[in-house]
Amino acid sequence: MMKDKRQKTAKGRITDTDNGYQIFRKERVSMKKLTSRQEEYLFLFADRDGRGKGISEAAEQFRVSKPTAFSISGALEERGMIEKGSFGEIRLTERGWSYIAPKLDSLNVLTEWLECGLGLPPVVADQEARRMVVNLLPETVSAMTDSWRRQREEYPAGEEDTRLSGLAAGLWSVPFRV
Repeated sequence: MMKDKRQKTAKGRITDTDNGYQIFRKERVSMKKLTSRQEEYLFLFADRDGRGKGISEAAEQFRVSKPTAFSISGALEERGMIEKGSFGEIRLTERGWSYIAPKLDSLNVLTEWLECGLGLPPVVADQEARRMVVNLLPETVSAMTDSWRRQREEYPAGEEDTRLSGLAAGLWSVPFRV
C-alpha cells in the first residue's frame, strides 16, 4: 500500500510517494471575482510591470506591512494574474492583462483628470484613480471620464481661455481661486 504526503503549490499539487517519486497534478485556478484590494494591487503591478521594487513598493503605496502585500500578491499569483521574478520584479500574465484591459483607459483618463483638472500630485492621483476605477460603479466611472474628455475637447492643451486673456494687466477680484 502506497502512502502519500501532499504539498500544495501555486500551480498544482505535488504528491510525494513512499518510494521517493513525486507526482504533479494540475489544479484548476480559481476564477472567483477579485477583491477590490486585489484589483488595486493588480493595477499597481501593471503600472510597474517588471520595474520597481514589487512587494516592498506595494506595501509602501498601500501603507501595509510587507507580509500583507506578499499575501495579496501570492493570491494574485495563485490565480494566474501575476508572475514573480527571481529578483523581486512582478509581471502581469496574459490573464492579468486581459482582466484589467477594459478598465485601463478609464484609469488613465481619471489619473489625468485628477492631476490636470484638480491639481493633485501624481502619486496621489494614481492612488485615487485606482480606487475610483475599482470601487465606483462602471456607469459612474464612465460619466466622470466622459465629462473630462468633453472638458478637454472644449479647451485643448496649449489654447488660452479667451474669456480671461482679453483682460488688461492688473489686480482683479474674482469669485474663485486660480
